[in-house]
Amino acid sequence: MTKPGRPKTNFYFGLDVGNGNIKISGDGLDERIPSYRTDDYQIDALGSVLFDGTSYTVGKSALLSQKFIRRTVDDRNAKVDSIETLYLGALAHHTDLPKELISRVVVSSHAYATHKDQIKQNLGLDRELTLAGKKLKLTTEVLMVVPEGFGAVYNISDNCATLDFGTGTTILTPYQKGKPGESITKHYGVQKLIKLISQEMKVVNGGYPGDEEMIRRSLERGEMKVDGVAIAPIYKDCLKLWWNEGLSELGKIAFELHKDGYRIICIGGGVALPGFANVLTSKKFEPITDRPEMANARGLYQLALITAKKRGYYVNE
Repeated sequence: MTKPGRPKTNFYFGLDVGNGNIKISGDGLDERIPSYRTDDYQIDALGSVLFDGTSYTVGKSALLSQKFIRRTVDDRNAKVDSIETLYLGALAHHTDLPKELISRVVVSSHAYATHKDQIKQNLGLDRELTLAGKKLKLTTEVLMVVPEGFGAVYNISDNCATLDFGTGTTILTPYQKGKPGESITKHYGVQKLIKLISQEMKVVNGGYPGDEEMIRRSLERGEMKVDGVAIAPIYKDCLKLWWNEGLSELGKIAFELHKDGYRIICIGGGVALPGFANVLTSKKFEPITDRPEMANARGLYQLALITAKKRGYYVNE
């Protein structure tokens, strides 16, 4: 086992790059970061990255820049092709990184089976760069690439399945004794619900659709008002429509797995939608209610620690 650096140089993270948010959990960092990026470089801002003539900003700072932004949800290839960009932007939200950093990560990906090597290659680089105004030398080692949602069930030995309600997708992945089966992906996530609510708001908003970003923020706060407009009845109707039109088939498959003895573990930001956890519980599913959007990343961090110990790396818990 190697000796600890002075100061601390070895950091471990779980990385979950989602369509709507980047979730990163680990040493000194446990954050959900909006999956936006802009070429507008803001020195010293959280999420700002500079290296080799490349500069950009990721997260809330990108959104607030008032400049053109790229959303991960709009690019199906971004979670593989742009994973280093998003990872570095997430790392640039850490406020106490050393000048020399060895970052060892466990990554979850929808493309773990087909693009595992590419993800490792895209992330496993040495960089001299500036993160949020701080210059440092970074070495990244990808310890593992695992299925999306695996972090939430890595320590469950029973047959189970994750039902992951994300921004752009909803994914059902079964596991037998810890081994993943084939995932079923519906390109139908929380963003679809927000669009439904936006259109239905025309009847109470002078004929205008509701602002989708404001709707998203209101739902995240558990509020039933958007810019002063009450949406409780609209939300209730749209939630039912969202499930019945886009997710009921996936729900039926999950329920059949439940009848076969599988635990259905519900994760992702969608679980935190007002009242939705109760709906899932009524279907005999098991929603994670403590920051369900972070459940996967937090488990990936624990996997990083376990894997590091097995490989003889120093782990300062």
